[in-house]
Amino acid sequence: MFKSRVGGIEKSRERVLSKDEMEIFAQKLLSSDLPDNYQHAIWLMLATGCRVDEISRAEWSHVDYNAGTLTIPVEHAKNKNQHKIYLSYFALQQLRLLEKQKNSQWLFPNRTGTGPIHRQTISKQIADRQRSKKIKGRTKQNNSLTLIGPRWTAHDLRRTAATLMQELGIMPYIIKKCMNQKIEDRIMETYQRADLADMQKEAFDKLGKHLSKHLTNMN
Repeated sequence: MFKSRVGGIEKSRERVLSKDEMEIFAQKLLSSDLPDNYQHAIWLMLATGCRVDEISRAEWSHVDYNAGTLTIPVEHAKNKNQHKIYLSYFALQQLRLLEKQKNSQWLFPNRTGTGPIHRQTISKQIADRQRSKKIKGRTKQNNSLTLIGPRWTAHDLRRTAATLMQELGIMPYIIKKCMNQKIEDRIMETYQRADLADMQKEAFDKLGKHLSKHLTNMN
């Protein structure tokens, strides 16, 4: 499980959290001084495969609790295709906890509440907790999110989510749908015009249950 990509030395853009790293990830997160809202952001990225820019700009109006979905609008999606994410119970729990802090239209508002956080904010919060030395004015727990392997980034959470789905037996074309990725095969792309909602929902549910199990094991 949590396999790195095969062949050669792992490059930063190919980083996937390993099985051993995931064993300690939750506890590291809980014991760090990372604000709760950013901890929820990390779990949401792992549970949904959202890009950091997408989750940073998300609004509460994009969440439909009745349907159990989070919609990424066209203007926020990298490929300019609206994307509907089917939220697992695990992901919904993170949103419910985050909602207790709700004070604006955005899931992650900036300090003044006049807009969403900058797209680099979550990435910087993660990077600041993987430094060998303290930086003045930054967190004192500069090494609190360092894992076994190389430094990890917010985007690596999306890659790890996709890898986990593969390890859980989800078919590649369903993973691509869940990740809102372009299908390169023309025949497959035509086939994929169907929403395949039930299969995507099942995939996200499997991922959520797996993440929940890790959280349970860490408590």
